Amino acid sequence: IGEKFLLDYYLTTRRYSVSMRDSGFPNMDIPNFVMTKFDILDNPSSKYVYINNQKAIQYNVLKAVLMPMSTGKYTINSQKLLAMLNTDSFFGTQEEVWSDAVDIEVLPLPEVNKPNNFSGIIGKLNVDMISNERQINYGDTLVLNIKFFGDCNLDTLQSIKDKYKGVDFQIFESEKEKVETIKNGKYYAERNFELIIVPKKSGKLTFPEVKIPYFNPDSEKYEEAIIGGFEVEVTGNSSQNIADQDTRSKISIKSV
Repeated sequence: IGEKFLLDYYLTTRRYSVSMRDSGFPNMDIPNFVMTKFDILDNPSSKYVYINNQKAIQYNVLKAVLMPMSTGKYTINSQKLLAMLNTDSFFGTQEEVWSDAVDIEVLPLPEVNKPNNFSGIIGKLNVDMISNERQINYGDTLVLNIKFFGDCNLDTLQSIKDKYKGVDFQIFESEKEKVETIKNGKYYAERNFELIIVPKKSGKLTFPEVKIPYFNPDSEKYEEAIIGGFEVEVTGNSSQNIADQDTRSKISIKSV
């Protein structure tokens, strides 16, 4: 439950090429699943295959990502494709083609060893982090860019700044980009966050690591992706910063 997976539809023909621009699924409906369609009819991939030793063309006519809404056994119903075949006729011929039905079982997540802070991320989660500085002046800010990515459902990923409790920084968060697509034949998701970090005091401060739990369907275990921690050297102090500001405010420029 909660896992997103890829569903491909293929059309194979031995006699005719197919005008996918004029083809489509008129009444596609898959109950009990949330579906995101990636319409590729304008530029479908195709390849030659052999059926009973006869050469044919196989078109990948639709890619869809499904997410089950509840556990249980379900059937992905047969779907109707209206395919425009390029025949000898000037206008071609539209044929009605039906896909096979597919049975699928949606399992519940295991309760054993389930982390208390598990938010529902399913799939293999990866994390990249980039920070611009390791030494800053008091009053300046540190920018931290964090990218979460992988063949995982990131819909339930919660606020990042809330995971840093009791730190010596003020943290401001914004989400820069959210991606959901097909990559290398698999479902792929990505979310990018920018954290603006403001030190509350000077000295050598520690920005702690944070662990994000997720469930890995391949290992069938709960695992953790880690946002690495690091140290920041903050020079100067609040009283010095205020004094510097007062000094700058008293400087004036006179024309001679």
